[in-house]
Amino acid sequence: MAVGGLAIANDAVTGTNANGNSGGIRTAETYTSDDSELAIRLLTEQLPWLSWMPRAEQVECLSEILTHLAAGAETGTFEPFAGAVAEWEHTAEVWADPELAKRLSSDIRGDGRAIPRPKAQPSSGA
Repeated sequence: MAVGGLAIANDAVTGTNANGNSGGIRTAETYTSDDSELAIRLLTEQLPWLSWMPRAEQVECLSEILTHLAAGAETGTFEPFAGAVAEWEHTAEVWADPELAKRLSSDIRGDGRAIPRPKAQPSSGA
């Protein structure tokens, strides 16, 4: 099965391997959370655009998509995973264009007056 540009083996989705042992996605999630450098290197083989992002964004991306992948393996719903992969790919495309990344990372200048940031409203508890 291919989701978000990644090929996912059915045994990984169901969480079992050829011997019937469980934990495919959870095991991958555990290994990668313990060694983010290894996870980034392995995931960059499948998603080469990860290399365009700064290291902190790679780690954040990895955490988010693996969380969605694990939830998808548990529920069979992979749309959030596919959406997260697409969103992160677009983020990487911005980082690939240094001028665009600089413009989007800086304050936006306009010809109007500055508008103050809204203050947080207390929740109504509803």
